[in-house]
Amino acid sequence: MRYYTTDENGLIEKANMIVGTTHNLAPIAMSVEQSAKMLIKDGHVDETILNKVEMSVRAYDP
Repeated sequence: MRYYTTDENGLIEKANMIVGTTHNLAPIAMSVEQSAKMLIKDGHVDETILNKVEMSVRAYDP
């Protein structure tokens, strides 16, 4: 199986890659949901809360 296809100049035309984010989608979604449930109270969301929820994504995909 070829993972990369290049042109005559060596430039990549096609690539078949599996990146960490793809592998971690389910745990990322679960972490975001858990963080949001813990941090968002009475529907109140502000920039600080959003940043904290985003931290749960960055733990998997810096």
